[in-house]
Amino acid sequence: MASLEGLSGACEQLHAPIISGNVSFYNETMGQNITSTPSTGLVGLREDVQNMPWSTFTREQDQIFRISLIHARVGDQFGVDTKQMAQFIKWFEPWGRDPRLHSSRVIGKFGRAYTLFRMCTDRFGFMVQEEDLFSEKFI
Repeated sequence: MASLEGLSGACEQLHAPIISGNVSFYNETMGQNITSTPSTGLVGLREDVQNMPWSTFTREQDQIFRISLIHARVGDQFGVDTKQMAQFIKWFEPWGRDPRLHSSRVIGKFGRAYTLFRMCTDRFGFMVQEEDLFSEKFI
C-alpha cells in the first residue's frame, strides 16, 4: 500500500496521470505467496528523437557520472519526499536532450556494479576503481 501512496504522490507532484496498473497483492501458487512486482513507466512527448540517450554504452572514452537523490531511512522502509523527488526529476529532465549525454540508466536494487554491467555491450565496457564500484551505503 505504501508503494501505491508514494507513486500517487509522485504523480501528483509531476502532474503525470497514472494511466494503468496491474498489481495483485493476493498472488499465490500452490499455497506459496508470490511477491508482487509493481512496475512503472512514464510516457511523454519529445519534439524529435535526436540525442536520445541509450541504456547501454555507445562510445569510447565517455565518462561515467552518478547523480543521486538521497533517501532518508525510517525503520525498515525508505521515506521519499515526493516534492523533492519531483524537483530532482524536473531538474534532470533537460539533460535527456543534451547531445553530450550518450547513455543513461537508473541504478536499481542490485546496485551500481550490476547497472554498469548491464550497460555493457559486445563493443563497450567500463573501467572504474574497485572501491568506487562497491562503496554504496545506506543511511
